[in-house]
Amino acid sequence: MDIIEMLKSHQKLERDRGIEKLESVLAACQPELMDLFKKEFVFLLENDTLPWEQRHGALVAMKLIISKTTENEFWTSVRDHALHLLEHDEVRVRVAAGELLGELCRVGGKELFATFIDLLTNSIQQNLAQHNDQAIIEELRQKLNVHVADQKEAISKAESLFVEAAGWKHLETSVKALHFCIESCNAFCSQLQSSSFIDLVSTLLQHGNRFVRETAFYLLASLVHGLVDVPPEQHVLLQRSTEFAHLVAMGLADSWSEVRLAASVAARRFLSETIPKEQRDAFFPVMLPPMCLNRYYAAEGVKLYSQETWRLVSFYIQEILAPNYSVREAVCACIAELGDKCQSSLVDPYLPSLFDALTQRMTDPAWPVRDASCLALSRLIAAYPEQLRPLVLPLWPSLFSQLGDPVASVREATAASLAVIGSSLGPECVQMLTHDVLSAFSALNGAPHAHKEEPAAPPGPPARQPWALVDGCLYLLSEMAQLPSCKAPVVSLIPAVADAARLDHYDHWPVVLETLCRHIPTLATGLGKNEFKRHLELLFPAIFKALRSLEPMTQSAAESCIFQLADLIGRGILKGRVELYDTRLVPELERVLSQPPRVVTRIPMFMGRPQVT
Repeated sequence: MDIIEMLKSHQKLERDRGIEKLESVLAACQPELMDLFKKEFVFLLENDTLPWEQRHGALVAMKLIISKTTENEFWTSVRDHALHLLEHDEVRVRVAAGELLGELCRVGGKELFATFIDLLTNSIQQNLAQHNDQAIIEELRQKLNVHVADQKEAISKAESLFVEAAGWKHLETSVKALHFCIESCNAFCSQLQSSSFIDLVSTLLQHGNRFVRETAFYLLASLVHGLVDVPPEQHVLLQRSTEFAHLVAMGLADSWSEVRLAASVAARRFLSETIPKEQRDAFFPVMLPPMCLNRYYAAEGVKLYSQETWRLVSFYIQEILAPNYSVREAVCACIAELGDKCQSSLVDPYLPSLFDALTQRMTDPAWPVRDASCLALSRLIAAYPEQLRPLVLPLWPSLFSQLGDPVASVREATAASLAVIGSSLGPECVQMLTHDVLSAFSALNGAPHAHKEEPAAPPGPPARQPWALVDGCLYLLSEMAQLPSCKAPVVSLIPAVADAARLDHYDHWPVVLETLCRHIPTLATGLGKNEFKRHLELLFPAIFKALRSLEPMTQSAAESCIFQLADLIGRGILKGRVELYDTRLVPELERVLSQPPRVVTRIPMFMGRPQVT
């Protein structure tokens, strides 16, 4: 039949279509046709020489067929084949076999459930005891081509990577099968309260392999849900609730996002279905901090809970050193939230620790963390300016140097942060900003000339360059122009900006011109039309130099700048100002204004330049 051939296909899409057709046929299936399906799919299951795709299709089809029959002999045959295929080399076959066992539990009831639990538990225990294959570890080490002088150290590194990241075949899928059985028969979970079974779950949650941990947390979530109606005095998980609360908290702080997601599902069920409402306060210090942190993490499905500051701070400071950069980035957002939303009396004792944690991350190897730490630091300082003033001023040179970060988005974030910090800390800080910006512009004169031979840079993040610091200063002036207390210093720096824009002896001068052109309209809006027009002619050389650049992004920024200035002060006034400055520039101005503005798609850049496609 067409359906059988579709389910034997090597293409997953074709097998999926076969399942859809089989569902519609089984809805009104004749006994003769049902017998044909049974015979054909049993043949596929018992033949070990067939391709895995055919056996996978048969397993998925059997999951539909067993719900349409009540023959115990047929169930026994299917059960034996499914248990055998849990040892198959292909993971998709093993997972499908586990799903079939779960469906057999659902239709077969308590007796089949008890049988499968015993079989799967024994399989898991055997795999835990036997899975220490040094030959596989050695093969992985050779594939990774680990170059370490000490051979023992190389093997140790390969073994560590293998244990953490490689799939553990039968162990992982046996745990999945156990999860499917429990999920299908929640009513019979009261049988699973033996100390040995709970000990096994605890062991799996702490396993060194991430796939096993992920599956184990889903298993725990199903078990918790199945035990929801068990009286407290008989509830083994409740009696060991402190132990499992710490295990779930470890999962919520795992380096792998898939494990965090599974632990989040388990955490929600554990708190809401295992722990009585009147006892939950005792578990909040352990479980709330990682749950709160995961609101900013990539993992989905995390429940939002209320928390108090003192329960969060120590965990945040600990996790800001986590090996996963996404965790460190999320911690920065959480610390910023403390400053915005929590009472100052609760946060005050921890301000030095929070400040130190954020400043350490401003030199993080991962640029998203540097970006997040700059923004978080400005929010914290804006919320507690007087308390943090003594800590900020000694670190001012380090903070300002972040404007020269090799990544443009970090320079932009730093500029926004420094503008807020300067405004929050008052005139002294604004004066320091003005002095440092002027020094950065002056230093550009002494920057190395283009194509100058220099020694090779040591490995690590790219060194910070004078042009990048000037580029960051342009972002900063644009931000400062929006703040009333900073407008006068910005006006005083416009001549220095114009002088720096004239320099083109370094490779990245088009980047600096592009940034300037993109921010001139913002400067005009922030300073006010009348004030800005007094200094407009100083910026014409930079705008028209950018217009003649060979870089598409720089040209586009100059054209956009001209259009925005024309809208702000009027086309006639702009043309008149250009004509007074240099009549030779008028044809270029008219050419730009006579055509629609060009749109050049910006691709995320590193070291300033986008890739234009």
